[in-house]
Amino acid sequence: MDYKYAILCTGFLLVHMTLFVLFFSLDVSPLYMYELGTIIFYLYLIFIYVKKKQYVSLLAMICVEVLFNSVLCTVMIGWTYGFMLYLLAMIPVAFYLLTTTTDLMHSFLSAGATSVIIVACFVLTKWFGDLTEPVYQLDVSNNFVKTVFTFNCLIAFGMQIIFSAFYTIEIQNFKKNLEAEKNMLGDIASSDPLTGLLNRRAMEPHLAQAKSNAEEYGKLFSLIICDIDDFKKVNDIYGHALGDQVLKAVSFTFKSNLRDSDYACRWGGEEFLMIIPGPLDVAASIAERLRSEVSKLTFDSEQGVFSITMTFGVCEYVTGYRIEKLIKIADDNLYEGKRNGKNQVVCP
Repeated sequence: MDYKYAILCTGFLLVHMTLFVLFFSLDVSPLYMYELGTIIFYLYLIFIYVKKKQYVSLLAMICVEVLFNSVLCTVMIGWTYGFMLYLLAMIPVAFYLLTTTTDLMHSFLSAGATSVIIVACFVLTKWFGDLTEPVYQLDVSNNFVKTVFTFNCLIAFGMQIIFSAFYTIEIQNFKKNLEAEKNMLGDIASSDPLTGLLNRRAMEPHLAQAKSNAEEYGKLFSLIICDIDDFKKVNDIYGHALGDQVLKAVSFTFKSNLRDSDYACRWGGEEFLMIIPGPLDVAASIAERLRSEVSKLTFDSEQGVFSITMTFGVCEYVTGYRIEKLIKIADDNLYEGKRNGKNQVVCP
């Protein structure tokens, strides 16, 4: 955020340095003395207020200075030089800077009040200029007047262009940050916080899609349900913290051995569910590989090193079967493996 205010202050500093040279060459002493003081003022803002991040106070002082400078120059040398254009340029700049600095309601009220003051000064100065002559009647050519007017136009419109660009950049950055946060929240909502696998709710759309693809396009798939054998004993003997490490290690093993087209989720507790595109023999082969890799895992505990095993139930999609029925078939195969000694893969 510093760069916006540093650019604003530096820009005004350069403008006032130019005006100092202009008014000094014209021998308008009140104005070149004022510009000299303003140069010191903007140097102070750059090196003190910007570094301290006192943005609201800084903006308020800039608005007051621009307003006073525009009115003073107009009263001193006349309306035709275009110094009042700075006031019009400050309205959108004030709205932009305030809405990116303070809370929304307060910023709009402040920017609205600033705009009302600026417009009032603009109108009153115009009326005053129509009723009275400028304090200094400069003996200059029309081309000189047009040159100064053009300079002030370029600066005034340049301010609006620069801060419109800032606004566009911030909107784009805001969109990118919003999309990143949305994706992050989506990942959090769809992932199991302990294992990093999909959670049960996030798995359900993938199950529905797999069934739809099988029915419409004939893309066969299989389901694997598995759980850690005697996991309750792991928690009871070694503690829940080590039990969590076991779940993480098992999940990492799954991620390392499954294909990109496979989906795995923590279905509940120590139970996992997988969608495997392909026929039963492919799913059975994958399940056997996972069983073997998990059985190689070892864990250190105060009671010594221990290992774990897992039992897997596999089921291939059957036309017309609901997902719930397929899961039950795989689950029945899992519990058949539990009854028959565990640490095995059971297919229909």
